Amino acid sequence: SGAIPGTTPDAATFTSLSSEGFLWFSDLTSPDTMYILPAILTITNIMNIEIHSLKRKNPTRFQRVFTNIFRTLSIGMGFVATQLPSAMTLYWAASSSFSVIQNCLLLLPRVRRMFGISQTPHESKTPFKDLLIIVNEKCRTFLDRQNNNKL
Repeated sequence: SGAIPGTTPDAATFTSLSSEGFLWFSDLTSPDTMYILPAILTITNIMNIEIHSLKRKNPTRFQRVFTNIFRTLSIGMGFVATQLPSAMTLYWAASSSFSVIQNCLLLLPRVRRMFGISQTPHESKTPFKDLLIIVNEKCRTFLDRQNNNKL
C-alpha cells in the first residue's frame, strides 16, 4: 500500500529509484555499502552540534549533558543510516550539510546584519578565528588529560 490510505505506490517510482543513483550508490533503494553517506551525515551532524557548543565559554551542567546526548544521537543516526535506503541517507546528509553552511554563515556579523539580526553582547567580529582558538584549547586540554592518564 502507499503512504496515503487508498493509494498504491507507482512501480515506475521504484524502478527509477533503483536504477538512477549516481557516483558510488547506483541504487537509491538500498543502503550505501561503502558507508560514505552515513559518515557524511554523522560528521555534519556533529559539526552542527560543535559549532553551537564551542560558542559557550562556560556551559552549565545541563548544557554539557544535552550536548553529549546530541553527540550520542548523531553517532546513533550514522549507524541507523547504514541500514536505510541511500535516498533517505542522502536527504539527511544534504540537509545536515546545508545546516552547517547556514550556521557558519550566521556566525558572520555582516550576514547577521544583512538579515536584520541585531548585535548580541557575545557576538564576535572574528567568529571563525575564535572557534579555531577554542578548538585548539580543547584539543590541548584533551591531550594533556590523556598524557596525565598514562603516567
